[in-house]
Amino acid sequence: MSAIIDDSLYSRQRYVLGDEVMFKMQKSTVLIIGLNGVGIETAKNIALAGVGKLLIHDTSLCTRYDQGANFYIHNHHVSAATPRAAACLPQLRELNPYTPVDTLDVPVMAFDQLLRNVELVIVCKGTLSYLQQLNEACRSCGCKFLAAQVKGPFGFCFADFGAEFEIVDARVEEGSEGMIVACQEQTDGRVLISHRNHELESGDFVTITQDQDYEAIIIATPTSQSFVLDRDLGCDLIGSTFKTRPQPRTVEFESLSKQLITPTVSITDYAHPTAGQTLIVCLQALSLFEQETGRSLDPCQVDDVEQLERLAQGCASKEQQLDVELMRKFCLTAGGCLPPLCAALGGIVAQEAIKCLGRRFVPLQQWLWLSLPQLVDVDLAPESRLPVGDRHDGCRQVIGDDVLQRLHASKLFMVGCGAIGCELMKNLALLGAATTGEGRLTITDDDVIEKSNLNRQFLFRSSDVGAFKADKAAAACMQINPDLKIEALRERIQKDSSFSDDFFEEQDLVLTALDNLEARRYVDLCCVASKRPLLESGTLGTKGHTQSIIPHLSENYSNQSDPKTQQVPYCTLKSFPNKIENTIQWARDKFASLFETKPSELQATLVLHDNVQGLIAYEASTGQPASTNPAVGKLLRKRPTTFEDCVMRARLSFEKYFNHKARRLLHMFPPDHRDDQGELFWRPPKRLPSPLSFNLDDTLHLSYIQSFSRLWANVFSIPVDEAALDPVTLCSTLTKVSVPAFRFKQKVVVTDESVAPDAAKQQELGSSKNDVELLTPLLGSTEILRVVPLEFEKDDDANGHIDFITATSNLRAAMYSIPSADRVTTKRIAGNIIPAIATTTACVSGLVCCELLKYLTRPKLEAYRNCFINLAMPMLVFSEPLPCSTSEVKGHSFSIWQQLPIQGDPRMTVASFIDTVQTEYGLEIESIVKVDGTMIYVPFIVPSHSKRLKKRMHKLLKSDGLYTDLLLEFEDSSISSAAEVPVFRYYHG
Repeated sequence: MSAIIDDSLYSRQRYVLGDEVMFKMQKSTVLIIGLNGVGIETAKNIALAGVGKLLIHDTSLCTRYDQGANFYIHNHHVSAATPRAAACLPQLRELNPYTPVDTLDVPVMAFDQLLRNVELVIVCKGTLSYLQQLNEACRSCGCKFLAAQVKGPFGFCFADFGAEFEIVDARVEEGSEGMIVACQEQTDGRVLISHRNHELESGDFVTITQDQDYEAIIIATPTSQSFVLDRDLGCDLIGSTFKTRPQPRTVEFESLSKQLITPTVSITDYAHPTAGQTLIVCLQALSLFEQETGRSLDPCQVDDVEQLERLAQGCASKEQQLDVELMRKFCLTAGGCLPPLCAALGGIVAQEAIKCLGRRFVPLQQWLWLSLPQLVDVDLAPESRLPVGDRHDGCRQVIGDDVLQRLHASKLFMVGCGAIGCELMKNLALLGAATTGEGRLTITDDDVIEKSNLNRQFLFRSSDVGAFKADKAAAACMQINPDLKIEALRERIQKDSSFSDDFFEEQDLVLTALDNLEARRYVDLCCVASKRPLLESGTLGTKGHTQSIIPHLSENYSNQSDPKTQQVPYCTLKSFPNKIENTIQWARDKFASLFETKPSELQATLVLHDNVQGLIAYEASTGQPASTNPAVGKLLRKRPTTFEDCVMRARLSFEKYFNHKARRLLHMFPPDHRDDQGELFWRPPKRLPSPLSFNLDDTLHLSYIQSFSRLWANVFSIPVDEAALDPVTLCSTLTKVSVPAFRFKQKVVVTDESVAPDAAKQQELGSSKNDVELLTPLLGSTEILRVVPLEFEKDDDANGHIDFITATSNLRAAMYSIPSADRVTTKRIAGNIIPAIATTTACVSGLVCCELLKYLTRPKLEAYRNCFINLAMPMLVFSEPLPCSTSEVKGHSFSIWQQLPIQGDPRMTVASFIDTVQTEYGLEIESIVKVDGTMIYVPFIVPSHSKRLKKRMHKLLKSDGLYTDLLLEFEDSSISSAAEVPVFRYYHG
């Protein structure tokens, strides 16, 4: 198979891994042994990632028990006693056309020769002694090894990549880069100053680029903007750029047998730092039990549990302090299986596989345990864990039948059916949520499926592209569990949507799978108002988070504010770019102005006046311009009538943007120009521009002309003549273009970085001639204009949008001597694409559903866990949710979950409402605002609101619900933050 990357499919993943990792995966073969819950989750994630070949081996026959965790095993597989690998094969093959999947039906220990042709073996079944034997076989032939299993509420991953495993790039973050603006000579060396925070660390490998590239290592970072190199490069570095480069590293791994004696365990929950050590001892004891008895553990037999506990004590060294309670929980539940734990672990295992194949990021050394002891009630009656022969026996053994039945009858609302949404729905279907009684799963998503979704949103297939996500996701989950009661909606959740307070109050729990902050906050607001638990999550590349929001116990989502994104100064984008991100944003803005905004304004004018004839008639009868926007007249004057006109317009725009623009700046600010402080104007981080001379032999210049011409023709509904874009034909066409010589025109150039964009634009407009003109002289009386504004679409490679932005950005970069960016990088930045990968999504969604199971056991707050993960490290940090804060105002105690009631009636006016609050709570109100931000009475901002005192509350609130939640501003010195402002619940009479 040739080394290509289908960007339309892999665009989000390649921004996480990089192309080199993707190419290495394409050349690799992976063997997965065991298609149980964690095995199928791992196989699914690796197939989606795009390995060269995936082999699966599992000759065990499908059972009802398997259906509890394997989403590809259906009733007919159980009835026909189909081998697990054979049952899963057709559906795994559908996941990715670039990943061939095959089965192996021979005993694993019999294919020693095969292991020499496999880069990685992942074992998800078998006894501990079996794992040790296979691990030794892999080490002997240089094959890398991963093992993973789920034992009830506990799951482990073990990694052995050989005695000397070379990592090509151990960085877990994108490379840091910047510009050196100053140097300071100090006794300990030359300190280099960056123009902004550099995010460098000691030991980082960097490339310094001046006239040539220099390689060095960071040995100190005295401040967030300064650093010291390991050597003097012997040249003036002011104005040079720096960028971190890959950091190679060699890691030593030990065999499984050695690691059972002296294990190296990653700590995930610092509240129980020794849990991993205890669980490894339990795993050894379980293996001994199976060897001694020749059968599996029966946790319902007291003798079995006691024997396992004795074996565990015997396996522990004298120095080890075992967690006796944790060991007891392991013994009670080790024969069970939780599907969301399989999902979380499958994401981790697959990411470790990618690290192994791609030699990037930091691999696991060497044990990692995920444990959910909070789910196990050691006092639960043994009969509650007894199997009944259905698909949920594995889950039943862990949480008991009562909690399981509560889950099956639950009413759940899930918002978003994208990557996290697909995984959540799969987990819920496997758990049997919303399958009995009044249970119901309601999902909503107004988005449709695109090809780029298929790399992560595994419920969809290529034939689903263009269909609504909610519909297809619901249908796919019905295949997993036909008993699922699901309602799929296509509505966006937002203010004024049909999701009322009553709707939220009907739900038992809400899950969000959203990628936008505004929607997240709105759902959070609804859950707080209705006092409903919310499980929130998100991902960014290999990073992810989960948050459990529990009424009356935890803080809510909106209580924590995300850091504000630092805005690039307007003048930097407009006139003084210093890095490629600036030129890409400028090109994206230029696309919007040329092909979206201005054509939309012209289109609106034509529609208003029924095209050209109506416009001419209007101006003839009124003597007034048909549009007050001067841009409309300018666009009409430039409009093309032939494709050749489009080519000529492209050539003129090149001269304007990449030649005259630089000349004008240099005319206003010559190279030796100094500012008011006497400093050189063109000092770093400013870059001195150089005018570009058009050259059709330059492929970048050619690309600009071609992409601009196509888009300009599309806007004016002119057929694109591809033959006219041939370089020879273009040369002939461009000789007809009269390119105007540069003439300096005085315009304001904003140089102050503190000036806001709107103010800067006003300054520039004030210096330009923008007269409104009659449009009739620009039009033919019989002309019919068809203007089609272009809507930017980053994922359609055929539309030429990214081609134009790439060419435009790189030309501007060349003008300012900024290193260029390839099309892939440009697409990510211009399209504001969020890097994403299926492994992180699977892990996060699994952890979310584990929290759902906890909620059903009605635990205290300390049983819940919020989680932050970075699978590149790998790091999983679990922490208890922060409790909600309680405040007091005028003797009234409240929290975000406790609204202060006000009983209204149809006759209550704003004035009487204010009096009622004064009487009942002793507070003098200054303003009334609905919690969604709608202003009801804010006279100091809207003076006309003072007239509302006599208006009735129900008319102003416009609510059909039983109540409306209000935020009231009042004078009280004890209020110090927004979190301490109480919510008043106004009940409509």
